[in-house]
Amino acid sequence: MDERVLQQVKQIVFDHMKSGYGVSDGEDISALIRNYTMSLSPEECLSASWTLNEAVHSEAVRLGESVHRHDPSWDWGKPFDTGILDSCQQGVDTIV
Repeated sequence: MDERVLQQVKQIVFDHMKSGYGVSDGEDISALIRNYTMSLSPEECLSASWTLNEAVHSEAVRLGESVHRHDPSWDWGKPFDTGILDSCQQGVDTIV
């Protein structure tokens, strides 16, 4: 697994949280995953695709939980103070 691609996926999820409050059409993530997996051997494609899609889900859940800690009434797509995400780094939450 290319760590740079994994970081790009997490950055896109973070950007979706800030710009769409956790909602997007997913086209950019799908394109990134598709382009990456097409560059791999057939034996590696399925595993890489699964891993990256799991990373998308895990990152979205992690960021959503961070928003919920600050705004328990928040739901996906509902606007929130995106400054809440300043306490989040990719893969790491810091409670301020």
